[in-house]
Formats: sequence, structure tokens, C-alpha cells
Amino acid sequence: MKRKGNRFVGGAVLATVVLLIAAVAAAGPVVVYENVFDGADRGDNPGIGGGMDRALGQGPVWEVDTDTNQLLGNARSGTNDRGNVFTESAWDLSGGFRLEVVFSIGNISAGQSANRVNFGVAATDHGREDNYLAQYLCGDRNTYGIGLNMTTEFGPQGLNHVIDDKAGGDDLFNLSNDQTILGGGATQTWVLEVDGTGTTWSYSLDGAEATTGTFAAAGADAFDFTREYQIFGYVQRAENDIKIDSVKLTVIPEPTTTGVMALGALALLIRRRLRR
Repeated sequence: MKRKGNRFVGGAVLATVVLLIAAVAAAGPVVVYENVFDGADRGDNPGIGGGMDRALGQGPVWEVDTDTNQLLGNARSGTNDRGNVFTESAWDLSGGFRLEVVFSIGNISAGQSANRVNFGVAATDHGREDNYLAQYLCGDRNTYGIGLNMTTEFGPQGLNHVIDDKAGGDDLFNLSNDQTILGGGATQTWVLEVDGTGTTWSYSLDGAEATTGTFAAAGADAFDFTREYQIFGYVQRAENDIKIDSVKLTVIPEPTTTGVMALGALALLIRRRLRR
């Protein structure tokens, strides 16, 4: 009877451990960055994940308007000012991620020379300290990332994936321009999702049915999940009148190898003791 009791208890404990392992392996989505720009300046985020840290620019770019709670590109100048903005934090996106940006843009036309705006995620080892005025998703230069090119002056508008392997291999892949960014100052919500296998992407504007596709399984246009990523923006020329209302990044955590191994070892230890 005692042995049966041990077996019963052992089975229950093992079942519990299995459930714990499953819970670790299936960790749910986590919001790692959320900003509605209601802080005192760009680097102040009362929300989640730290502020925005402007990296290298020319002129007054990417300033927070504390009256409207918006991040403004080229807010104070009508000249050809330009620059980048990055989150202070970076994240492992290897489990998959969802980026949501609420914005408006006044002018997307190629009629304005050097009118360029894009927003997305960029690898931390491309374009922060070592690349001055990287133009990101409107040209095949100076970064590795994915996101939305909002203007039509340079590079294709829409969802772009840009490659720079620091060995002379630069390329830009226009994944889709099926959903058009509108000028005129209308508020728009853009959602980008990339799955944890690094093969499938989707994006939508204003709740439209998502446009979906796949990256190549290998080669330059596969998505590289081995890097850490920051949220970034690039802006050039004030006439675009870009205004960011909010940014939110949600990630799917990878199951921690250490946690799974520890639970597995615990299950093995309990089983051995109950057999005695």
C-alpha cells in the first residue's frame, strides 16, 4: 500500500512538474515598451521600457510636444534637418514580436525633396553609434531592420526589410506596399507582427485585414533573430509633419533553457527518490 501511495504521489508530482515545464515553454506575450509621450522630454517615459534617445542628427529633430503628448519629427524647422531616434532599451525578439505605432503624417509626396520618414526595429549593432544619419528603411544602407517607410520620395513606401552585413552586402527588400500610408494628417494605427520562427510577417493599417508574407528560409532576406533590436525612427525634412502618438512593443519570450532544465532535473530527482 505504501508503494502504491508513493507511486500515486510520484505521479501527481511528476504531472505537476510537466505542467510547470509546459508553462515555462509557453510563456505568454509581454509588453516591453509602451510610450504615449506624456513625459517631460524624449528620454522620459512614465510608461514601460524607458525613453527615446536621439542618436546623431542635424538640426532640431524628434522632440516631444508636452502640450499634445506627441513625438514630433523636425518640429521646429522647415530646412533639411534630419536624424534618428532610438529607444534607450533593446530586446531579444527571437520568440516573435508585435509593434504598434499610432501616428499621423502631413505630406508623403515625392514633390518635397528629401522628404523621408520611416519607423520600425533595427539591430543594435547597426546604426546607433557607428552610423551617422543612417537613413534606414528608405535605402539599402547603414542598418539591419524591418519597418514602415511612410514617404514616397526615396525608396518604396510600405513594409521594408533592409540589410547591411557590414561586409559590403547591402540590400533593401520591399515586402509589401499593399496598404497605403495616407498623408493629410489623418491619425493611423500601424501594426507589424513577426513570428518566432523568423519566417512569417504581417502588417495592417487602421484595422484592415492584415497583409501577410514570408521571409526567405535562408540567405540575405531571411530575418536574423540572433541580434537584439531597438525601436527606431528616421526623419528628414520638416514638411512631412510626422507626429507619433504612441508606440507599443510586445514580445513572446523564448522559454528559458535554464528553467526547463531545472524543472527536468527536479522531476528526475523526485522520480528516483520515490522508487526507493
